[in-house]
Amino acid sequence: MMKRTTIAAIAVILTVTLVFYANASTEGDGSSDPSFEATISTLIAEQYPDAWRNSIQAHGSKDPRVGAELTKRIEESKSDEGVNVIILLKSGQRVTSLASQKSVVTALQDHNMDVKHKYHIINGISATIPAGSINEVADLPNVECVFLDHAIHLIHPIEAEEPARAVAIGSAELTTDRREGTEERVWDEGIDGSGIVVAVIDTGIDKNHPDLYGKVIAEKNFVDDGMTADDRNGHGTHCAGIIAGTGESSCEMYKGVAPGALLMNARILDSEGRGALSTMIAGIEWAVDNGADVISISVGGASPGDVRSKPECMVVDAAMDTGVVVCIAAGNSG
Repeated sequence: MMKRTTIAAIAVILTVTLVFYANASTEGDGSSDPSFEATISTLIAEQYPDAWRNSIQAHGSKDPRVGAELTKRIEESKSDEGVNVIILLKSGQRVTSLASQKSVVTALQDHNMDVKHKYHIINGISATIPAGSINEVADLPNVECVFLDHAIHLIHPIEAEEPARAVAIGSAELTTDRREGTEERVWDEGIDGSGIVVAVIDTGIDKNHPDLYGKVIAEKNFVDDGMTADDRNGHGTHCAGIIAGTGESSCEMYKGVAPGALLMNARILDSEGRGALSTMIAGIEWAVDNGADVISISVGGASPGDVRSKPECMVVDAAMDTGVVVCIAAGNSG
């Protein structure tokens, strides 16, 4: 019970903190909330599948089994040009899912198409397929839908009129972007994150940073660049410091919101802060498989147009179904 209370408290503080850090420009512009609209669209899709199909077509997809964003990419590409996609397979029992993946993977490999990831957290595959062959893949018996494996990236922070204070040591600045006071009240209740593992899905973590030394208990690099999981950008280390920094480099003046928590490091973005949705899904799956209690994600690049449950929505839902709390910074493209 205590662990569940701790996770809930950390999730609430992280949500407030990462929203505050992420993007102040989303407030007060009078526009509609795309994420809210996407949620409503997802509910409609689940309850009224025919309405979903009509909506997909209205957004420019001729085939409801091919996402609208991917349809546009096909139209813009040469037939033999490789396109990175995520193939969602028809749902079912785990054994059935594995069998359906095998048949699709075999079909792709028989035609020399590159399969990159085979997921089990969702029944899906990521692959590179010639643009001219995507509709044929969508017609395979076990395929539910094919989406573009779109790019994800960091969102550059907006310059505040009064910049947050920072402690620059090592590869990154651990800036105090949290709203002071909230976490102290939680700490007074004896909740500091002890016993909780938070997975940071980002550019990596500098595990030798004084504020994070001894914190990282597991790490994996998902970026195909021949590098380790170390942070070569600084963003992931910054986020890790907000979450679990001990304040060692500032005499405990600037601590994270959960200084007692441990960290998992899933590097899904390269040194320029760029990556792909397929890699993010792989990172989330790894975090769930390896015992994360909380997952923190702070990236941008949400795909527009597709109104059905998108792969990123499905993997977050699947992670939460296992009991993992997923915190995603608002303002980063929704």
